[in-house]
Amino acid sequence: MLTHRLQVWFWRCRYRPGRTLTRFIARDIRREVEIFDTSRIEEGIVIGRIRTWNLLYVAKGLKEKPVFGEIRELELAQLWRWNGEIWGGPVSESGDKGQMQLEQYYAGDQEFQEYSEKFIEFWETFEGKERLLELVGHDLIIARPLAYHLEESYEKWLHSTVPVLDNGTPLDCLQTPDGIKRLKTYLHRLPY
Repeated sequence: MLTHRLQVWFWRCRYRPGRTLTRFIARDIRREVEIFDTSRIEEGIVIGRIRTWNLLYVAKGLKEKPVFGEIRELELAQLWRWNGEIWGGPVSESGDKGQMQLEQYYAGDQEFQEYSEKFIEFWETFEGKERLLELVGHDLIIARPLAYHLEESYEKWLHSTVPVLDNGTPLDCLQTPDGIKRLKTYLHRLPY
């Protein structure tokens, strides 16, 4: 609780409406963020727009500095992530949208609940129920497929960095609405 309150305080100081923040997110890659609204900052979400460019490409005249993207919700946990090469390189033509995020393929709560219900029988005999439920915030809908697919290795996996989850951990995903959709989409795609 205290760490979350400190995090929110830091966010409120840093991400104020009207501010434009900028920083390097990879070698030669610069990102600017214009903040418009912070009413959902406690959830880790602000309203703003971003632009990302390769500083050397612009300086050498190979590319023009891009315009800002559309005003949209921005997840603070993902705001300064770079999906390109570690050495920088070109910024995708689609700008800051980049590749579609996994959560954009989310089929919906009803479909995921039906998917989760396929594992009820397995869940009834699963021995690590209490610990798994504790780790996933007592979300039974997510816990059942996790138990089925990972069995006893669920705890190790929940703390591991998973590239398809935007190089975050599954537990990180559980902290935001988009992250939860990302995790559910990943689980739903696993063969059973």
